Amino acid sequence: MYTMTIKMFNTLNVLLEFGKEVNGMLINKFPMLISNRLLKVSEISQATGISRTTLTSLYYRRTKRVDLDTLNKICCYLKCDVSDIFEYREEEQETKKKLSR
Repeated sequence: MYTMTIKMFNTLNVLLEFGKEVNGMLINKFPMLISNRLLKVSEISQATGISRTTLTSLYYRRTKRVDLDTLNKICCYLKCDVSDIFEYREEEQETKKKLSR
């Protein structure tokens, strides 16, 4: 069993039973994805029904969490995978064994 805390665009800490802490980060690639395709937030909003506010927050990396329905609509519209929008990078470090409470 492990404890997981996810904070989008911030450090992701996973405390594992065997004493290793995995630190990682979610990288938001949405701005680059739509820029490379020469798309505008307003175009995506009109086509998907996702509010411009939601898409703008995602574009400027101000959002802390993304609804799965929103993510699904974006992937369907852009014909891409979630990994095209977000990338997870991790690095492992030895830590003292901690007990989750």
